[in-house]
Amino acid sequence: MEISIIIPVFNVQDYITKALESIVRQTIGFEHLEVIMVNDSSTDRSGEIIDEYASKYDNFKAIHLPKNSGYAGKPRNIGINEASGKYLMFIDPDDYYEDDACETLYNKIVEEDVDIVFGRYYYILNGKRLNKKSFSPFKDSEIKVNSIDEDKRLFKTAPSVWTKIVKKSFIEENNITFLEDMPGQDAVFVVNMFLKAEGIVYLQNYFPYNYRIRDSDEDMSVSHNRNKNNLMGMISAYYALFDILKDNKKEEYFPTIFGNHLQFWMRNFILSSTEYDEKRELLEYAGPLFEEFKKYGADPNRKYLIQLFNFIAGKEYDEAILIAEILSDFIEKQNQLENRLDTKEIQAAELIKKQKQLENKLESMRIQVAEFQTTYGWLKYKIKNIGQRLKRKIS
Repeated sequence: MEISIIIPVFNVQDYITKALESIVRQTIGFEHLEVIMVNDSSTDRSGEIIDEYASKYDNFKAIHLPKNSGYAGKPRNIGINEASGKYLMFIDPDDYYEDDACETLYNKIVEEDVDIVFGRYYYILNGKRLNKKSFSPFKDSEIKVNSIDEDKRLFKTAPSVWTKIVKKSFIEENNITFLEDMPGQDAVFVVNMFLKAEGIVYLQNYFPYNYRIRDSDEDMSVSHNRNKNNLMGMISAYYALFDILKDNKKEEYFPTIFGNHLQFWMRNFILSSTEYDEKRELLEYAGPLFEEFKKYGADPNRKYLIQLFNFIAGKEYDEAILIAEILSDFIEKQNQLENRLDTKEIQAAELIKKQKQLENKLESMRIQVAEFQTTYGWLKYKIKNIGQRLKRKIS
């Protein structure tokens, strides 16, 4: 096997078939892929579905964990240990690949002989692709560096493991693993890889992946859950990331890396339904880390979050909770506006698609009419010519 694809699975019976079928359709040649599905003690039909695929395809392997680990870190680590491919790729079970994802990324990493190659991703909302795409700080179509020190802007790209292909030997030699029992392990894993990689290629204009947004009350993914444990776990991941950077003497990267993460965490904190005591506990745990961030100038990118950031860094937790309550209404209205815009974008895209279909149909009819007119004109000319010949013969 050339590529091992690792899938952590938990309660995704409505989505996982689409994810697995996107692997079956890969243009690289199905026989070159190994698919390791790690079921994290699902309580729905997810386990049955992956067993069906494992029995149908020899290169699909289903692993069932006896106890739920809570987050994707442990299943992914198990997948890495079980992998026999030269290269590793990841997919979440509620998302799906583009048909040429494996082939394009594989060809590039073999051609360039680097440790990591990655692209960007599309956003999917309610089954429709949005015009919004994952953020990129670059304009060039392709970025290649021998080490992250050559262009730290790579840290500003989304910390998504599922848009990447990496050498398995590189992961093993550097002992890079996912954090377990906490969210935010994607970011820590990716930063760790970037710090140690000898060769990274970023394909700015290539989108191998479709990321499904699930943040409604009826259907919410783990990464969008705003309860106390999830928020606390994210701070734990940030502490781990902070230590990794300090151990590698890369403190100068704090502002570049943590700006977006802080913004993400603070928005979730603001929108969380946690009680006052839980919020206080969260802030007391996060406070020392925010204080360190402030020393290094790692402020959030959004201006409306600066005051909250300063209150947490200054350990003024009551004031922080109060400003968070004020900001919650603002963010809720902002989210509602963004959702309306997303809906309008989807509707506009559908109208453009229908218009294009009508234009193609009209153009096809025009061609047919032009062909008919040409044929009709030719026939009319020939008939007239034949008639003149007959008249001459008769006369």
